[in-house]
Amino acid sequence: PRRDDRVPRLERSEVQHLEMISGCSYVRPLFGYGKREVERLSGRLLVVRYGETGSIGNGDYEGEIRDALRARGIDSASFFPPGHLQSLVVGRKDT
Repeated sequence: PRRDDRVPRLERSEVQHLEMISGCSYVRPLFGYGKREVERLSGRLLVVRYGETGSIGNGDYEGEIRDALRARGIDSASFFPPGHLQSLVVGRKDT
């Protein structure tokens, strides 16, 4: 749509509610994709491995922050949620 369009748009909470009750994916590329839709799309083409932070390699900055906190004698658990899952693309699926 044009930047100045006056087309009705759903708010984020409305989008989440619609997806939750209907099982659909509301896609507006510049608005962003929901987690379920990202997993569905990536699952068609990519091999993705999931694991708790620290148990799988990733390009995320979180590992470096945890290491820096540990080096200062600070427990990183108070800064990050427990059981935080990461994803790592490990290959492409044969299509």
